[in-house]
Amino acid sequence: MTKLTDMKREKDSGQAQWEYLLEVEDLKTYFITKAGTGKAVDGVSFRLKKGEILGLIGESGSGKSVAVKSIMQIVPKPGRIVGGKVRFKGEDLLGDAKAIQRVRGKDMTMIFQEPMTSLNPVLTIGRQMTEGIMLHLHLKQKQAEDVACKYLEMVKIPNPQEILKRYPHHLSGGMRQRVMIAMALETNSSLLIADEPTTALDVTIQQQILALIRELRDRLNMGVIFITHDMGVINEISDHTAVMYCGKIQEYASTREVMKNPLHPYTQALIQAIPRIDTEQEELHTIPGSVPSLLNLPAGCSFSNRCQYACEQCKNETPELYDTGDGHFVRCWRYADTSTKEG
Repeated sequence: MTKLTDMKREKDSGQAQWEYLLEVEDLKTYFITKAGTGKAVDGVSFRLKKGEILGLIGESGSGKSVAVKSIMQIVPKPGRIVGGKVRFKGEDLLGDAKAIQRVRGKDMTMIFQEPMTSLNPVLTIGRQMTEGIMLHLHLKQKQAEDVACKYLEMVKIPNPQEILKRYPHHLSGGMRQRVMIAMALETNSSLLIADEPTTALDVTIQQQILALIRELRDRLNMGVIFITHDMGVINEISDHTAVMYCGKIQEYASTREVMKNPLHPYTQALIQAIPRIDTEQEELHTIPGSVPSLLNLPAGCSFSNRCQYACEQCKNETPELYDTGDGHFVRCWRYADTSTKEG
């Protein structure tokens, strides 16, 4: 039976070939403070192929952003990666200090929720776009500007030559986000990590950005990790979905399977909270309580204090991630007797 962390490899003429663009295995990132240790990422495993979009979903504080920042190795202090493996195109990024420097910003790039915090307000768009191109592709200024214009056109920004002369505050939120996507792709990136890139945008612009990311994925055959707290967005853009809560993946399957047959009570609650126009609702469904502090997690299952199905075992013992078949994994005691433990 297939396991979530079963990292297979093929060999060709004696050379190891990578089957997965990205492999994350038992990744752990802790924030060690005087008040205690917060396990922001606690044993996360997943894998991603070229041309695939993986959605990471969960409430604020669930560990989504820290997980991808751990992959990029840009975790802010006092955060520290304390265990696990991250392989990119078969290369171990955690075991080799220079490996991440070779791929970060070139083969592996990231865009953030609010582009105004990522773009330098006192530098032109052209200055910011050409800097990375010149550094990673070793091109001169005019050549770098030509490449920048090519990618601005790719993300459907008109008059790219004129945009290069503008400053970030001259552009709308949607345009700034398109610039950030262009900057992430301009070095021929194989992996794009998008950390809630549509949250600060209105619904119309959000749809345009989602469509753009799908189109670029298809055209460039790149892998994408898309982080959001919106199940509707996940359903629209991702091929597979990992539901995170308190630093752990609680459920993992194809997005269609997660939406059609959610197994974990947390996933079920997230889907129930989506407003619907085809049924009458007197009030919106909410999940009782809030995400607990990482410094004061409940014993046993971290969701037990908010779960309607919680029993004594849930409150005292931590469940493992179980394989229920066909690549559907869930961290819940209700499936322990009929599933294969993954870890």
